[in-house]
Amino acid sequence: MFDYAAYLKMPKCASTTLMHVFKNYKRVFFFDTYEDFKNNIELKDEKVLKFTTCRDPFTRAISSWRHCQREKWIPEEETLIKFLDRDFKQNNNISYYSMPQSYFIHNFMKDDINNVLKIEDLTNNIRKIIPNCDLRLQHANRDIGPEYKLNKEEIEKIKKVYEVDFVKLSYDANRI
Repeated sequence: MFDYAAYLKMPKCASTTLMHVFKNYKRVFFFDTYEDFKNNIELKDEKVLKFTTCRDPFTRAISSWRHCQREKWIPEEETLIKFLDRDFKQNNNISYYSMPQSYFIHNFMKDDINNVLKIEDLTNNIRKIIPNCDLRLQHANRDIGPEYKLNKEEIEKIKKVYEVDFVKLSYDANRI
């Protein structure tokens, strides 16, 4: 039995949606960094369910690319391929929002997570860890509309850049 649930935010994986859903839950806390979580006085010596979310690497790559364009961290005309050629190990906003999720879990969450929930079935996944949650979740992805179709080069590049996520997070790299 857990005293609290702590959501460690994963960039581009429904964290904003979850913050809205859980805003009235007094036992669910949100943390931008692992250090914030560890230093939170309210959670000292408590049994805490630590969870995060993950996302299909294909849709996350597009979402991260478009987010970086919107924030003007990259040129608006930068192609997805050029974006994926970037070094996501740099210490900057682009890397923070775009690095493979498995690296993010290891580097920023210190592998101290009880559950990694796939957003593709988030409602059912949340109910597995917080059974009494009255969750009516509809995540509208504004970054990826039905109009964006990945080409073969982009698909192969995403498979290469996010290979660790396809393997460690059990996503099907051949679904597209």
